[in-house]
Amino acid sequence: MTQDYQQVYDEGYQLGYQHGLEAAGGSPTGYPFDLIGRHPGRSSRLLMLLWPLKPFFLLPHLIVLWFLSIAVSLVMIFAWFAVVVTGRYPKSLWDFMVGYNRWTARAQAWLLGLTDEYPPFSLN
Repeated sequence: MTQDYQQVYDEGYQLGYQHGLEAAGGSPTGYPFDLIGRHPGRSSRLLMLLWPLKPFFLLPHLIVLWFLSIAVSLVMIFAWFAVVVTGRYPKSLWDFMVGYNRWTARAQAWLLGLTDEYPPFSLN
């Protein structure tokens, strides 16, 4: 039952991010985006036993994401000016913001036990 609650929480959290980031895009179904989730057949019992230690395992990600959050703040300000002046959101800044949000979502999903795959150090 806990896994279901966590999965719904994460899907809702990611839904808000995707809606904010991809509303300008669109999907073939007519909605602003499509959210597809896969339920794992099995979960690692060892990772669930080590759940209290997971924040320590995730510490390198949290340090890098903290520095990236500073960069994200600066990019948002720069992008705002770029949109005001040019009327467009620069693609490279867009990709950086989307990558940051993906990395954050992967780290949160692993921390909450929604996936057993340790998140990669990547903005992709």
